[in-house]
Amino acid sequence: MEVRFDLHIHSEHSPDGCMPLDEIVSCARARGLQGVAVCDHDRALTETWDAPDFLLIPGIELSTDRGHLLGLFVTEQIEARELDAAIDAVHACGGLAVMAHPFERSSDAQRLASRSGTAGPIARTRRPTPWRARLRSVRKSRSQPAAMRTCLRRSATAS
Repeated sequence: MEVRFDLHIHSEHSPDGCMPLDEIVSCARARGLQGVAVCDHDRALTETWDAPDFLLIPGIELSTDRGHLLGLFVTEQIEARELDAAIDAVHACGGLAVMAHPFERSSDAQRLASRSGTAGPIARTRRPTPWRARLRSVRKSRSQPAAMRTCLRRSATAS
């Protein structure tokens, strides 16, 4: 079973986004996606969306001193702007820290790769999150980090 997600969407709460959550979900479903991660600039998603066949992953896109960092499964505001502190803050919230623009022609990938404890573009979470059970219901055969890595690998291969 293939599961398709977009792990970096901005809502109307970001300067480069324009849609409310219901419209994001509607457009994503129309394009065959089973979930999205809403990661607005420096603002955690606190709204919730409950749909049995669609996963809305809360997140934040942090502007750090070494590039943009996504905090997936984060519902708390994070103020850290130094990369290592931001990664630690994402982990403290039970989230996954992911490079926002890993394939862009920038040094984000090299800067984030220097962080110890990273697995490719993903910095591993240090504690279980309440989102794991929800993600398993969407993708029964994989754990949350494995499903995320698979989505990222498929996106990289498709590019």
